[in-house]
Amino acid sequence: MINSSYASRPMEVLPEESRLVRQAKSGNADAFVQLYEAYVDRVYRYVYFRVIDDELAESLTPRVFIKAWQLLDRYHPYGSPFIIWLYKIASNQIIEHFYTHPKTVSNSDGFLWSIEDRVFDKNVKDMFDLQAVRDALRFLNDEEQQALTLKFISGVSTNEVARIMEKPVSAIQILLMYALQKVTKHMDEKELR
Repeated sequence: MINSSYASRPMEVLPEESRLVRQAKSGNADAFVQLYEAYVDRVYRYVYFRVIDDELAESLTPRVFIKAWQLLDRYHPYGSPFIIWLYKIASNQIIEHFYTHPKTVSNSDGFLWSIEDRVFDKNVKDMFDLQAVRDALRFLNDEEQQALTLKFISGVSTNEVARIMEKPVSAIQILLMYALQKVTKHMDEKELR
């Protein structure tokens, strides 16, 4: 049985992940179910913070795992944990959803509007007033929001953010720097009012 506490530790890798992935790739559905149970909460949290809609997140999260099962033979664990591959699939599912449902409003204006204190990264929460962060994040574009979500909510390393977003690490570092500067500037301006 999988320890569900892994869901609360953003980037800890399941100790038996390699074995379960090998078994799942050999057609063992029970092994894939164990991977699902270990990572579903993290994938849901990532999807939710990208779409800010419970129903949509609940709809997209299972699709991520269905797609992962269908494409499992394409997963190669060299240097990346399984969860990183799942985040990439989730990102693609979100893009596909907004492409096929153009009348759906993007999350740019409401990003993290309903974020709960317990989910937000402790270091960021300690540095900033959470409500001010919520207000500032709505001024970021989708790419900046995605990078910050992966980095600070999902706990993904900058290298892994770059893999998921298919950009050079240096570009992600710059993107994160400018996004954090925008957030800080907005928060500073708000304090002066």
